[in-house]
Amino acid sequence: MKINGGQQGSSAQRETMWVAGDYHNFLPPFTNAMYLVDPKYAAFARYLTTKYVYQCPSDSTTYIVNGGRPVPQVRSYSMNVYLAPNAGVTQHLSSRYRVLRKSTDLLSAANTFVFMDVTPQNLCTPAFIVLMPGAANDRFFHFPATHHNHGGVASFADGHSEAHRWRDPRTIRTAKLGVKIGHDVYSPGNRDLAWIQERTSVLK
Repeated sequence: MKINGGQQGSSAQRETMWVAGDYHNFLPPFTNAMYLVDPKYAAFARYLTTKYVYQCPSDSTTYIVNGGRPVPQVRSYSMNVYLAPNAGVTQHLSSRYRVLRKSTDLLSAANTFVFMDVTPQNLCTPAFIVLMPGAANDRFFHFPATHHNHGGVASFADGHSEAHRWRDPRTIRTAKLGVKIGHDVYSPGNRDLAWIQERTSVLK
């Protein structure tokens, strides 16, 4: 089962992920709720029929579409990249860590995050990409949300959610509206990054 990752909507091999989307170069899923609530595009659409559950009320990110008025971003959350990833994100996975495709693969559901609230202007793929310790360690690909009193919210595989306040000032990333925050940001010894990595997957 591959329900998470990234892919262009026009792909001939298009899979129905939890919601549709890709990297920053595929704009429509950031502004068009069809990619969240239409079962043709989103596996979760048959269970979650309203777009509002996908957007944090404090996410005010907008896009200028076709030279018109600003359009709100419709999604604020991403799914742990190690949960049922597709080919669009496998280049970011570490061979040292477990890829989790079914519930029996989870060794600790209470310590494995499923959804992460993302820094709005760093959001891209439906997958929250975590670069695990190893060759690509000490780098943020995606940043967690920090606009809740320097904290964000994560939900876990056992059903509980946590509001977590980040401790390292390098985790707090901001930018003007319309400016994207980049990926692969070096942050050596960042205990916030270590906290996320420890709740992403486990060694094989």
